[in-house]
Amino acid sequence: FEVTLQVNYLAPYLLTRLLLPALIESRARVIQTASVSARLFANLDIDDLQLESNYSPNRAYGNSKLADILFTRELDRRYRDSGVSTVSFHPGNLATGFGRNTTSWMKYMFQTPLGKLFLKPADEGGDALTWMVQGEPAVDWQPGEYYEDRVPALKQHPEASNRELAQRLWDDTDLLLRHWLTA
Repeated sequence: FEVTLQVNYLAPYLLTRLLLPALIESRARVIQTASVSARLFANLDIDDLQLESNYSPNRAYGNSKLADILFTRELDRRYRDSGVSTVSFHPGNLATGFGRNTTSWMKYMFQTPLGKLFLKPADEGGDALTWMVQGEPAVDWQPGEYYEDRVPALKQHPEASNRELAQRLWDDTDLLLRHWLTA
C-alpha cells in the first residue's frame, strides 16, 4: 500500500472495523484526526487510491485525510442508529515532528525555526481532541461532521460530503483489505 494512505486511512479503518462489535456494544465515540490538507491538496481518484499515476506527497496526504473525513461520515451513516457517535477534526497546524521524512516542500514549514513561528504548540491540538472526548455528541458536536477550531468547518473539499463517494470508498476499502488479508 502507498504508505501515507496506509498509515492515515487504512490502518484506522481496519482497526475500527475490527472493533466495531465492541464499539456498538459500548455506544462508543469514534474521533478521527483529519486535516485542512484534505481541502488544500486532495484530488481523490477512487479508481487509483494507491496513486500509481500522478503521485505527489501532498496529494497522498490530502487524499488520506479526505478519506478519513469520508470514512467518518459513512461510519456515522451506517452505525449512528446503533449508538456509535463519530466526528473528525483538524487539530491545527502544530509544532511537532510532522513532515520530517517527507519530500514535500511542506517540510520546510514544519521543520525549520522560521516555519515554527506560524505553528501552534502541540498541546493545543490535544486540547481540541479533549474537547471532543469530553463533549456530548449531538449537544457539543454533531456526529458525522468535520470540525476546525471547535466548529463545523466552513470550507471543505467539494467531495467531503459526497455520500456516494463515501459509500464507494467504504466498499472499495473493504474489498482491498479483504484481498490483502487473504493473500
